[in-house]
Amino acid sequence: MSVGNGQHDDRSEASFSKVKLPEISLPSFGGRIKQWFTFRDSFRSLIYENKHLTDVDRFSYLKSVLQETESVELSSVNYSVAWKALEFRYENKKLIVKAHVDSFFAVDGLKRESYGGLSNLISASEMNLQMLKKIGEKTTAWSKILAYIVYSRLDPTTIRQWETHHNSMGVPTYENLIGFLRNHCAVPQSVAPTNSIVKPIHSDQRSI
Repeated sequence: MSVGNGQHDDRSEASFSKVKLPEISLPSFGGRIKQWFTFRDSFRSLIYENKHLTDVDRFSYLKSVLQETESVELSSVNYSVAWKALEFRYENKKLIVKAHVDSFFAVDGLKRESYGGLSNLISASEMNLQMLKKIGEKTTAWSKILAYIVYSRLDPTTIRQWETHHNSMGVPTYENLIGFLRNHCAVPQSVAPTNSIVKPIHSDQRSI
């Protein structure tokens, strides 16, 4: 579009959306590298590949969930630059794998039998393992090592119950142990002790 003096109207380059942006639920991204793949996949699916949105719309959504881009001028060009900068900074598989492996090792052990603590141990272990699988790591080969790591964090009572249940000279797999622990957690919470030193998953201070 041209203005009366023959000069190009720079406002047309911004392609500002004339419609109210729809309500789309997006996860926030605070810069923790473990969150990147989940955030990236959600943003790509809901916003990046949405053909009904302009780049200005997309950048508005990006700014709403990112602190890193708040000082950048709102424009179609800056949306592309901002997204590529995020990919360059966080698309680092080595660091993401390290962060999840560190988190797997960082889960605190149980000093006494605890329904809540055991549930937290299972959830933390499974979350980190599933994310490692999602980014392409062949974790099946780690099964017996992972079983030992989880076993080493169990309280003495649960260890005795597991040993009675397993009752074998064979080396247990992660799947064997987690399956037992899930069934063990099926006992109503009201009859299980509640004392535990296990911290919530999100309190992991060693995560990147």
